[in-house]
Amino acid sequence: MRKALILLTAAAALTACGAQTDASEQTTAGQTSAGAADPAADDVDVTADVKTSAQGAGWADLVTSATKTEADRAEVSTSITDPRGDAGSPEAQQAIQVCEGTVAWLSAAGAATPKVSVLEADGSTFVVAGHPSYGPDCTEV
Repeated sequence: MRKALILLTAAAALTACGAQTDASEQTTAGQTSAGAADPAADDVDVTADVKTSAQGAGWADLVTSATKTEADRAEVSTSITDPRGDAGSPEAQQAIQVCEGTVAWLSAAGAATPKVSVLEADGSTFVVAGHPSYGPDCTEV
């Protein structure tokens, strides 16, 4: 009986907290009720925003998806395949362009210290920016 009373009290408290939320403020999957991406939400699909910010630059065609995982962090998946050769390959230069474009987009969105991971087609990390081991610039890893 005591456990039931505790559960009912907890359920009532949760319901009361939920009732205080304004319906216009509720979000689903990083979307506001107006349909726009919530800039504070984690794991928001920002593919269209990143590609649009490229303003026709060729690197945008290499982006397959972009996710804003934190206020100042984005992960960008690409169609690029690292040839696993010398650093600075043409593919690495493409990945660096994707990274720099994404850093510029995050900066324009208000990120003070942008952090970007550019993934190649197989999902492995190819280029990073803002990583503690590599510094703030876009760097092949």
